[in-house]
Amino acid sequence: MISSYTRNMKQKTKAILTDILGFTLIIAAVPISWLPGPGGIPILIIGLSLLANNHEWAERILNRVKKEGLSLLDKVFDGSAKTKWAVDILSVVFISIAVLLLTYLTRDLKYTVAISLCISATFLFFGNRKRYQSILKKLRPKKHKH
Repeated sequence: MISSYTRNMKQKTKAILTDILGFTLIIAAVPISWLPGPGGIPILIIGLSLLANNHEWAERILNRVKKEGLSLLDKVFDGSAKTKWAVDILSVVFISIAVLLLTYLTRDLKYTVAISLCISATFLFFGNRKRYQSILKKLRPKKHKH
């Protein structure tokens, strides 16, 4: 039988390790923020998500980032037909350039740029036509009526 002391120590250890990983990811997001596309933003969000498990301040920041991010998506992807087509074409161009870079060029800075273009194209593709909303609907837990 596990004593309450042992259980409490395991919970504290888990919280400390979660915090260390969260802060490490936030710090790691800074040097890769120079990359084209989202750069360190996804890493920053993952770090904040980990910290939000143990800290209310991190949860408030994470909620603000989510709110502002969705607001920005709504502004960038305004829903007009021209914007939809332009972003879809830009996504295909980015993916094509990335594939060419990965296929025909050396694996140095160009490799990094190619991966960044793939990530950027993915964000553009799912942001355009509000495709991200259907994904978010699937990820959100359904509210049950009691």
